[in-house]
Amino acid sequence: MKINNTQNGSTHETEKPRRYKRTSDAVLRHVAGEHLLVPIRSGKTLDAELLYILDEVGAKVWDSLSEAKTLKELIDAVCEEFEVREEHDVEGDLAELVGDLIEQGLAVVEDVL
Repeated sequence: MKINNTQNGSTHETEKPRRYKRTSDAVLRHVAGEHLLVPIRSGKTLDAELLYILDEVGAKVWDSLSEAKTLKELIDAVCEEFEVREEHDVEGDLAELVGDLIEQGLAVVEDVL
């Protein structure tokens, strides 16, 4: 959420921190070496197009989102787990993954107070 800071005539925008958390609308299953994210929305039949295949990083992010996390916390967890030295190497991909999860209703945004 962008916030305009108008104190002292300043109009620069600051980014309000957000936390992301997965919903209970999907479960992660490990089948034949694959990580499958399976939607379990009640009242709907399973549509194969709604299955998501996650790589190791995606599975780590999904597991991490069991508790609300900031994007920075997710980046730190992935960098530590997969020995990534440069945060910017994963930042864009993780932001895109989290955005996709939110768009599909599989994660929610919580503003940090």
